[in-house]
Amino acid sequence: MNGRFIGFVCLVALAGACARSLPVRDGHTAFALKQYAVAIQYLPKEFDRAKSRIEKGKIAYKQAESLYILGRYEQASQWYRKAFEHGADAESLRKQAWCLKAQHDYPRAIEVFKELGTEIGSSYEVRRDITACQIAQGWLRASDSTGFSLTPAPFNTPFAEYSPAIDKNNRLVFTSDRPMGKKASTYAWTGRGFHNIWVVDTATGTASPFEGINTADHEGGIAFWENEMYLCRCPSEKNSDTYCRLYLSLYDQGRWQAAIPLNMFEDRQVNYGQVAISPNGQMLVFSAAHRDGWGEHDLWSCNRTREGDWSAPQLLPRTVNTTGREMFPVFHNDTLYFASDGHLGMGGLDIFKTWLLPAGWQTPINMRAPINSGADDFGFLVTVQNPTGVPIQKGYLTSNRNGSDDIFAFGRMPDIKPPLSATPVIKSPGVVVLSLQVLEKIYAEADNPNTRLLGKRPLTGADITGWPKVLTSTETPLVLEVKSGSSFRFIAQRTGYLTAETTISTAGIVVPEGDTVVIDVELVLDKIYRNREIVLENIYYDYDRADIRDDARPTLNALAALLAQNPGIRIVLGSHTDCRGNDNYNRDLSQR
Repeated sequence: MNGRFIGFVCLVALAGACARSLPVRDGHTAFALKQYAVAIQYLPKEFDRAKSRIEKGKIAYKQAESLYILGRYEQASQWYRKAFEHGADAESLRKQAWCLKAQHDYPRAIEVFKELGTEIGSSYEVRRDITACQIAQGWLRASDSTGFSLTPAPFNTPFAEYSPAIDKNNRLVFTSDRPMGKKASTYAWTGRGFHNIWVVDTATGTASPFEGINTADHEGGIAFWENEMYLCRCPSEKNSDTYCRLYLSLYDQGRWQAAIPLNMFEDRQVNYGQVAISPNGQMLVFSAAHRDGWGEHDLWSCNRTREGDWSAPQLLPRTVNTTGREMFPVFHNDTLYFASDGHLGMGGLDIFKTWLLPAGWQTPINMRAPINSGADDFGFLVTVQNPTGVPIQKGYLTSNRNGSDDIFAFGRMPDIKPPLSATPVIKSPGVVVLSLQVLEKIYAEADNPNTRLLGKRPLTGADITGWPKVLTSTETPLVLEVKSGSSFRFIAQRTGYLTAETTISTAGIVVPEGDTVVIDVELVLDKIYRNREIVLENIYYDYDRADIRDDARPTLNALAALLAQNPGIRIVLGSHTDCRGNDNYNRDLSQR
């Protein structure tokens, strides 16, 4: 991750407001304030001073998390292991395995994933991770046959450089947190500068700030089309607006004008990320952490209207978006490149490609090694496409495989095609398969849903309706072959558990001839806990207000759906104030 800011959630919860006034004199405070570069200086000393094994485990985990966020995977791996050995829960094993994947140490990662499965009592939870490690090893061995070669760009520095783009004057532009001057402000998260847009002279390798666009906030995630420049701007720590937004700058009178919010479709309670625009300027694709999405970040698209505005955004289909992160979209001709950690990949964010067909978006294709690695790879920009020359493709991408976000130049040689077979190959039609599994949650403390969620495991004996016949869940997934362009609603019920349901649509899914697309469908049943308080996360109030904010809607909507599915249960809701205000004031506010 290495301090990359644009597109990551920057919402500051009110729960942290009281802590912000505290001086940072220890690792715990620095970690709570997301000052990770500061935290790693204090935490090792606090670990040595800690007297109990449990306290050492907590400190080690914070140190590991800080190092992981800063992209120091080798050190983070060691601290995650140390945390686990000092009583931290199994999540430290999962994170250690991720760090090992980032270093291409797939054999050790597989062993740690197996250890994780044993620790939490669920091989289901790690099956996909182990498969991904095995596939990644094969991709690494075959990387020389892809025709791609990578070279670090000469304008990289010890700071972060990422998300390359080409502006209207054919200049290479990128985002960086390198300082813009001797008095440049420092971003506490990383201990480095704020993220700004830079332009590079490729002949000399020198870079300078992009004219007229950078502010005291974070800027990045840029895309150009003719006289239009789209970017993401995220607030600095002194800005009261806590959400990342999309902006538009127009080129007029020989310069780029001040960027204005692209607010014709924006939801002010959503974090927006990087943006891409199609070569004809008619489609905008962007990443957003939206409550109506599939996962953490998803790709959305909208089309330019006759009036020149943008239509209401549409979520790209489930074949593109996952429960993970889909980010950093970039167009080249009819191909959309993007990064994801939800599709099967080598570790971290991998680069995928897809394109829009009349029936919908093509199933994404992993670019494999050496384009992808075990770390984060994203921002794939094609600058030269020449079918008659050598190499046939050139461009840039971003990777932190060397420990820091850097831009790499890539070139691809022509494919060496194998001789045609004398026997024609007959391909079967594309197939869509639903892999249906009923699961229950695994908590760090059994039967305590307020402790850390470690994973999920198969739940047998649940009845599943929504198919031509009632099915019963087993240890292995139920495999259902379905047609594209259909919609399915599944309901799962089991004694002692709350009912759960989900709707799956295969509309817009395009399966290449002879291929199979598998969609994992998980129905997670919550165990019924009688007379127990359960904490609902992410419900906040504005200061001195008793009405719940809009960003609490996802959590409350999920609760409302649960109550609708289980009309027989009764609950009592309660909330509390934070540490601001005196006791009488807070007592009155609590009642309101």
